[in-house]
Amino acid sequence: MTATEGMLILAVILLTSASQFGQKKAANAGSGLAARLGSRWLWLALACLGTALLLWFAVLQRVPVGIAYPLLSLNILAVTLLARVVFHERMGPRAWWGCLCIVLGAGLLGGPG
Repeated sequence: MTATEGMLILAVILLTSASQFGQKKAANAGSGLAARLGSRWLWLALACLGTALLLWFAVLQRVPVGIAYPLLSLNILAVTLLARVVFHERMGPRAWWGCLCIVLGAGLLGGPG
């Protein structure tokens, strides 16, 4: 995998993670649908998700899906870390072991060979 391909995949991971952050913030914006739809966080989340989709198309043009998709699962680790750091959500040992398994699996499936 080239540096450009790696950067594209990283950008997709970061954008989808940012989208999850925005969705969480929008969900907490108010109790009614109108408050959530009017939340700038929702629109930021949608913009991040749309941009990620366009970049994902670029990834799929360059990288076999059998390599790219397992690497995309690293966004689970990114979202878990974001939830811990930004929202102060507690993660038990089981969650961290799961993240470790995902990282190892992504490395095995997405790596050369």
